[in-house]
Amino acid sequence: MASDRSAALKFAVTLHENVFVLTAAGTSRDEAVTGVLQTADRFYQWLVKPVHLKITVGEIVNQETGKPSEEQHSGGSTVQLHDDEKVNLTVEAQDAKGADVLGETLVWSILDESVATLQVADDSMSCEVVAGTPGSTTGTVSDDAAGVSATFAVDVVPGGVALISITEGTPEKQ
Repeated sequence: MASDRSAALKFAVTLHENVFVLTAAGTSRDEAVTGVLQTADRFYQWLVKPVHLKITVGEIVNQETGKPSEEQHSGGSTVQLHDDEKVNLTVEAQDAKGADVLGETLVWSILDESVATLQVADDSMSCEVVAGTPGSTTGTVSDDAAGVSATFAVDVVPGGVALISITEGTPEKQ
């Protein structure tokens, strides 16, 4: 981080190398220095703030037992859950250079809470998606301060087929 801060300051100084020209043109030295520091802060924020969020889908497990699902049905940004399953989503916030950014507070939301609910971790970098009633919905995770977001889709389908046992009986007249 120190090298990013240093790079931002060097670039700002280069951009404002005419500080003395500005001072001669009626801008005070303090105002010129403030301009350099403000520019350096803007560059630094650009270097270290997230420019994109990457969602990773975890293992799908049964809501009651926590045992892994026999079928892992997720592809891309869409997760398909049976109505008795849940899955953990994790987010990586990355800066302009692809480095992870720590300490950002993310906001999670889901459009239809009857289809799936969200249980957000304390650090806001992960969220458990718990299936509800069958249907489809979308969710969003965002860093409002940085102006970035990522969207995911959840499809909930009815659980597995129950065991149906047919026993032969005695025919009866109607």
